[in-house]
Amino acid sequence: MLREPFDRAVDTDLLFFTARRSHPGEPDFALSWQSLITGRITDVEIDCEHNQMTEPKVLAQIARTLRARLSATDR
Repeated sequence: MLREPFDRAVDTDLLFFTARRSHPGEPDFALSWQSLITGRITDVEIDCEHNQMTEPKVLAQIARTLRARLSATDR
Protein backbone atom coordinates (compact mmCIF):
# COMPACT_ATOMS: atom_id res chain seq x y z
CA MET A 1 0.00 0.00 0.00
CA LEU A 2 1.07 3.53 -0.68
CA ARG A 3 1.98 5.74 2.23
CA GLU A 4 1.45 8.91 0.22
CA PRO A 5 -1.31 9.69 -2.28
CA PHE A 6 -0.62 10.09 -5.98
CA ASP A 7 -0.38 13.70 -7.05
CA ARG A 8 -1.47 12.87 -10.62
CA ALA A 9 -3.24 10.18 -12.59
CA VAL A 10 -1.31 7.41 -14.34
CA ASP A 11 -1.59 7.47 -18.14
CA THR A 12 -2.70 3.87 -18.72
CA ASP A 13 -5.67 1.57 -19.15
CA LEU A 14 -6.71 -0.68 -16.26
CA LEU A 15 -8.03 -4.23 -16.30
CA PHE A 16 -9.76 -4.53 -12.93
CA PHE A 17 -11.02 -7.73 -11.32
CA THR A 18 -13.97 -7.25 -8.96
CA ALA A 19 -14.78 -9.84 -6.30
CA ARG A 20 -18.51 -9.51 -6.95
CA ARG A 21 -19.73 -11.14 -3.72
CA SER A 22 -17.76 -8.57 -1.69
CA HIS A 23 -19.34 -5.66 -3.55
CA PRO A 24 -23.03 -6.46 -4.10
CA GLY A 25 -25.02 -3.49 -5.25
CA GLU A 26 -21.88 -1.62 -6.36
CA PRO A 27 -22.01 -2.02 -10.14
CA ASP A 28 -19.37 0.65 -10.72
CA PHE A 29 -16.89 -0.39 -8.03
CA ALA A 30 -13.98 -0.43 -10.51
CA LEU A 31 -14.73 3.17 -11.44
CA SER A 32 -13.52 4.21 -7.98
CA TRP A 33 -10.06 4.11 -9.63
CA GLN A 34 -11.06 6.66 -12.31
CA SER A 35 -9.33 9.58 -10.59
CA LEU A 36 -6.04 7.64 -10.70
CA ILE A 37 -6.22 6.38 -14.31
CA THR A 38 -6.43 8.50 -17.48
CA GLY A 39 -7.27 5.55 -19.74
CA ARG A 40 -10.11 3.10 -20.04
CA ILE A 41 -11.14 0.90 -17.10
CA THR A 42 -12.38 -2.58 -17.95
CA ASP A 43 -14.06 -4.40 -15.09
CA VAL A 44 -14.09 -8.20 -14.99
CA GLU A 45 -16.48 -9.53 -12.36
CA ILE A 46 -15.38 -12.66 -10.53
CA ASP A 47 -18.02 -14.64 -8.62
CA CYS A 48 -16.20 -14.79 -5.28
CA GLU A 49 -15.43 -12.91 -2.07
CA HIS A 50 -12.36 -10.66 -1.96
CA ASN A 51 -10.52 -13.08 0.34
CA GLN A 52 -11.00 -15.84 -2.26
CA MET A 53 -9.19 -13.97 -5.05
CA THR A 54 -6.00 -15.97 -4.49
CA GLU A 55 -7.63 -19.40 -4.48
CA PRO A 56 -6.54 -21.69 -7.35
CA LYS A 57 -9.96 -21.79 -9.04
CA VAL A 58 -10.26 -18.01 -9.02
CA LEU A 59 -6.65 -17.48 -10.10
CA ALA A 60 -7.25 -19.85 -13.01
CA GLN A 61 -10.19 -17.70 -14.12
CA ILE A 62 -8.10 -14.54 -13.81
CA ALA A 63 -5.25 -16.18 -15.75
CA ARG A 64 -7.61 -17.19 -18.59
CA THR A 65 -8.87 -13.63 -18.81
CA LEU A 66 -5.36 -12.18 -18.81
CA ARG A 67 -4.19 -14.68 -21.42
CA ALA A 68 -7.11 -13.83 -23.70
CA ARG A 69 -6.61 -10.06 -23.28
CA LEU A 70 -2.88 -10.23 -23.82
CA SER A 71 -3.14 -12.45 -26.88
CA ALA A 72 -5.74 -10.07 -28.35
CA THR A 73 -3.29 -7.15 -28.01
CA ASP A 74 -0.56 -9.14 -29.82
CA ARG A 75 -2.61 -9.23 -33.02
